[in-house]
Amino acid sequence: MESLATAVERLRDAVGIEPSFQALGIDQRSFLDALPRQALNAFEDQWAPANPRMPVLDDMEEIMRTAYFWGAQGRPEADKGRTALV
Repeated sequence: MESLATAVERLRDAVGIEPSFQALGIDQRSFLDALPRQALNAFEDQWAPANPRMPVLDDMEEIMRTAYFWGAQGRPEADKGRTALV
């Protein structure tokens, strides 16, 4: 699984896609303010139950928080002390 993730990250870098919402220049305060509603939207999406493991709302927030703070080295950067899902 890790080799697949590494290959995806290499492809992302090769085609010039930024590794995170933060790297795209999305304002941190705006992102964090919108996070609870966006997580709820994702949780309520009709496809959420199709996941191998039914996510809970906290999972959705953690995934989105990680997508914002993901660093160039494949690690969350300024994650406010929370553990990221990877």
